[in-house]
Amino acid sequence: MINARFAGPLENLRRTFLHPAAIVSGSNTDDRPPALIGPFPSVTDLYTDVNVGAEIADLAFAQNDLTLEGYRISVFISGHDRHTCKRLTVDIDECDAWLYAVLGEPLADHAYHAGALTCPGWDGLPAAIFYYVYLDRDREPAPRPETADDSLQVPVRPEAFA
Repeated sequence: MINARFAGPLENLRRTFLHPAAIVSGSNTDDRPPALIGPFPSVTDLYTDVNVGAEIADLAFAQNDLTLEGYRISVFISGHDRHTCKRLTVDIDECDAWLYAVLGEPLADHAYHAGALTCPGWDGLPAAIFYYVYLDRDREPAPRPETADDSLQVPVRPEAFA
C-alpha cells in the first residue's frame, strides 16, 4: 500500500541517498543532512503524519573502525500529530512497512532494528525508529560486523541471516 501511494517520493529518496556522491565518509563530513521525505499520512493512525529519512555511509567511518570495508545504510521513521505537530510514536509494524517501501525487499530483509531516539518528557516513548543495513564493498547485503557499535541490534527478519 505504501509503495503504491507514495511511489514518486520513495523513488526520489532512493535515488538521492543511494547515489555514489551521497556516501558519507571521513572525507566529506560537511554536515550534510540525510535524505528526507514526508510528511505522509500514517497508514495505521488517522492523526499521525510520518517522515522518513535515509543515508548511506562508508562502514569504516560509520563504525569508527578503519579495518571495516563496505557501507551502512541508516533509515529512520518519525511521526507527529498532523494538527499539533507534537511528536508521536509510529507503530513498529508500520515502521517496518516503511522500511520495506524505502529499501525494497532484497535490502530490507537484511535490516537490523537499530534502536530509537527518545525525547525528554516522553516517558521513554520513541520519537524516531532507526534501522541499519550493512553492505559489502560490492553493495550486497552483509551481516552486522562483529565490531558494530551496538551488539543489541536485532534483525528485522532473523531467517534472512540463517
